[in-house]
Amino acid sequence: MRKTQRQKHAIGVAAHPGKDFDSKKIPFGQDRHSVHHKGTYTVVSVFDGHGSDGHKVSERVNSLLPSLILEQLVPELSGSAIEQILKKSFATCSKAIKDKYSGTTATVAVITPTEIVLANLGDSPALLFTKEGKLLHTTHDHTHDNLEERKRASWDYYDDDISWRIGTGLMVSRAFGDRIEETAGLLHVPEIYRWSQPTNAYLAVCSDSFTEEYRRIKGVQLIMAPNGAKEIVEEIYSVLDREKLNVSRAAKRAVEERVKKFYDAKNGWYNGDNTTLVLLDLCKKSRKDRKSRKDNKDNKDKKDKKGNKGNKTRKQKHYRV
Repeated sequence: MRKTQRQKHAIGVAAHPGKDFDSKKIPFGQDRHSVHHKGTYTVVSVFDGHGSDGHKVSERVNSLLPSLILEQLVPELSGSAIEQILKKSFATCSKAIKDKYSGTTATVAVITPTEIVLANLGDSPALLFTKEGKLLHTTHDHTHDNLEERKRASWDYYDDDISWRIGTGLMVSRAFGDRIEETAGLLHVPEIYRWSQPTNAYLAVCSDSFTEEYRRIKGVQLIMAPNGAKEIVEEIYSVLDREKLNVSRAAKRAVEERVKKFYDAKNGWYNGDNTTLVLLDLCKKSRKDRKSRKDNKDNKDKKDKKGNKGNKTRKQKHYRV
């Protein structure tokens, strides 16, 4: 069997709890995220819970769904095979999440050496953009802004926060849990995407707190409208540029700056949503992976030197006659 090369991308992760959560008791609020590596695959997940037990639902899904996907990933799978794994795993997870009044969004990306296969449920977007900050691809939110979802589900307008919602007041039309909303058209089936992996690019997977400002203040149809997604990329890329393309520092800074927009310095309280960002440099390997490769090379060099030393032929002695 041909040995596959392990790939670990440079990754930055940052999160901040929402206004209703004590960061000491629940550090990430209702959001959960994870990053896993298996052979040539990297699996990135972001889950944004909602409802009174949203943090519990997102926690359960974060524990279950990535594991279901990882156990089915074997070397050299095709993109279509990964699609089927994602569909099957989401269906299995959905059966296990029976909550009626709480739920979670889910965005999972399986990254291979040649492409990115994503499954999206709800409004936690994934965005692929170049090293120059040009938007290449983005997921579509399952909200009233999405024309297909608008036609499919039953929506009501809420004057208090100027928004369209389904059933008892859910803002998304696809999610895990929320069984009470199924009569209004809620689905637990994800939308699948396959993107070719460019030579120089970043992948951002985040919670909807990065998109709320553009939906409510700028009034765009967010992910469905190119300018909404572009503004999110511009915001993240601006931080990347200032942090000299270091994804670890950039993710933390981007979340800090987003939190500041909803932070009341005068009264000392935060009035924003849970905020999560996972940022990947798809070309640059992680420091740990680079160190591992360097250690392996150093060990190989030492063995070679040791072997050469043992195989050295003795110098022939010449005697004068």
